[in-house]
Amino acid sequence: MIRQGQWLTANFQHAAYDTIVFSMPLALKGQDLKQVANGANDSMFKMLARALVSTGRGDDVVRLGWEFNLPAYPWSAIEQPKAYANAFRRAVKAMRSVPGTEHLRFEWNFGRGGQPVNELAYPGDEFV
Repeated sequence: MIRQGQWLTANFQHAAYDTIVFSMPLALKGQDLKQVANGANDSMFKMLARALVSTGRGDDVVRLGWEFNLPAYPWSAIEQPKAYANAFRRAVKAMRSVPGTEHLRFEWNFGRGGQPVNELAYPGDEFV
């Protein structure tokens, strides 16, 4: 996954687009959101942030843990809305710890047709 992120950012390094939206999983298959909230994926998030900054994409959008109200993803917030919010905050903090990411933006995105959105899954304005 990390190599894919580096490949992707490198391919868009000189793109003429003002903004690119990169989707990033919040949790990997078999992971619990509480593990993510405790830092299990910090190195992965920081690596993507470094790749974005090094390719001049440090002001783009990261669609982090997308469509969280659908059951298909390991980061689904249906059963654990608070854990999802905590994991999202942790990921944003990890990425923002990388110099050059002060203009990086994060998208909080639910899926159309999924379960109702539980407001407890919202990580807060300073993270979205």
